[in-house]
Amino acid sequence: SIAGGTDLNGCFALGCPTLPVRAGELQCVGLGLDVAIFDESAVELPVGARGELVCRQAFPSMPLGFLADADGTRYLDAYFAHWPAEQTGGRRVWRHGDFAERTPAGGLVIHGRSDATLNPGGVRIGTADIYNVLDEHVPAVVDSVVVGQDA
Repeated sequence: SIAGGTDLNGCFALGCPTLPVRAGELQCVGLGLDVAIFDESAVELPVGARGELVCRQAFPSMPLGFLADADGTRYLDAYFAHWPAEQTGGRRVWRHGDFAERTPAGGLVIHGRSDATLNPGGVRIGTADIYNVLDEHVPAVVDSVVVGQDA
């Protein structure tokens, strides 16, 4: 398993043949990547706390932009617009769109997409939260889809 993808042609977190394998955990962050877990205020979270998976420094495989996005607006909005640079020490921070947590062993647990959040009645609920409850507590459900509905 990995955390990363085609958009960055690489991995923020991945397996490592020299580290122990733990169920549900990616063993380590990618070599040379400044990966962190942030809260909603762009504050780095401690081990065991769930938040946004981010990368605080540029990395060799990051895209330079999007096709047909001459001024770079779509690219900046997709990855860097969530927190203003003033809030993150004057630098742009890549927000990957996944909820994750660091483990005591130095690995990562991925909890699902952070950009798939529903907001019924002003209560923010991540679709991954609903999927996780179904997986853990309702074995009769083999697959499901969570969608928002306007009241």
